[in-house]
Amino acid sequence: MSASSVANRTIALSGMYQAAQCVIDLATTGDCDPFYYAQSINSLFVFDPNTTLDVFGGELKNIEGGIKGVRHFYEHKNSPNHQQMIKTLLSLIALHKQATKEPELLKVIHSRLTHIEYKQAHFSDDDSAIATSLSGLYQDTLSQLKFRIIVQGNIQHLNNRVISDKIRALLLAGFRATLLWRQVGGKRWQLVFKRGEMEKSAQFLLSQLQQQPIDK
Repeated sequence: MSASSVANRTIALSGMYQAAQCVIDLATTGDCDPFYYAQSINSLFVFDPNTTLDVFGGELKNIEGGIKGVRHFYEHKNSPNHQQMIKTLLSLIALHKQATKEPELLKVIHSRLTHIEYKQAHFSDDDSAIATSLSGLYQDTLSQLKFRIIVQGNIQHLNNRVISDKIRALLLAGFRATLLWRQVGGKRWQLVFKRGEMEKSAQFLLSQLQQQPIDK
């Protein structure tokens, strides 16, 4: 993959942000942007990327929601969404830190993802079936760690099996993006102390995106 750079870290963080926003939206409203949801899920099945952006299909438009989120990350610091986003991002980072101490668990995740990808390609393209499989993978692996992500929202939505499966699948995608973020030099402290750099990089990526026709 490409060497560490501010742009690569911003792309990876945008992937984290986009998955996290879909989690928040599902938990609070029962729905999320279907395009960004699909792109987050698709990132789980990119096993040998050549570049950071390849994880997200090689197109900035696939993480446009995340890039915009990073760009405006600190503009509404007192909003409930901002507080939930901070909590979710920090939880993903904490989950990653603990998971990396369990190399066998990471191998299991990779192995089962390849199996799910095979089933998706050959037997089913049913989104709900894929979400159920990914939810089960999350429950069997990352949910067994000492640190567990607590998702807050509307209890009616959280108790809905279809929605809860999608949330766990997205948390797995968020974990994958966090792994990517760490691989390209992302650090927890950068969320605070590299704010200007992060926003400037996101604005640059958005300017590149605006020069391209958007067909979402």
